[in-house]
Amino acid sequence: MMLRFRQLFPQCCSVIGMVHVGALPGTPRYGGCTKKIIENAVKEALIYANCCVIEG
Repeated sequence: MMLRFRQLFPQCCSVIGMVHVGALPGTPRYGGCTKKIIENAVKEALIYANCCVIEG
């Protein structure tokens, strides 16, 4: 188990992040604008990238 963990997270201080998305089509709170959902998710991902949390 520990070997698998070290393969996934080779650095001693790994950060696990999550990009939140709005309500998707077919869900109760979907507002009808998929483009806006994508734009917001990209903005959030860029925060991680600009803070050097995402590698690659």
